[in-house]
Amino acid sequence: MNKLEIMTELDYLIQQSQIGEAELIVLKELKTKYQNDKNISRIAHGIKSSLTPLAIQGKLSKESLALFKKLAQDNFWNKGAGISPFSM
Repeated sequence: MNKLEIMTELDYLIQQSQIGEAELIVLKELKTKYQNDKNISRIAHGIKSSLTPLAIQGKLSKESLALFKKLAQDNFWNKGAGISPFSM
């Protein structure tokens, strides 16, 4: 996934009526926080870490869970950062 795909997915999720209030608040905050960020690794990991508590509590909609899984399966290290955190 690239940044445009992630932001488009966030927009889509925000518009869904089945999204719970707590989840909607988190999604809107994520959209605002990362809309001007160009570091795909930071965006992906920030979204995953923000959605993790809701996922653990079972309060994540199936649509948001799909985005969470996509982000968890893709390796975003080195995308936009230029270095690997394991090389330090």
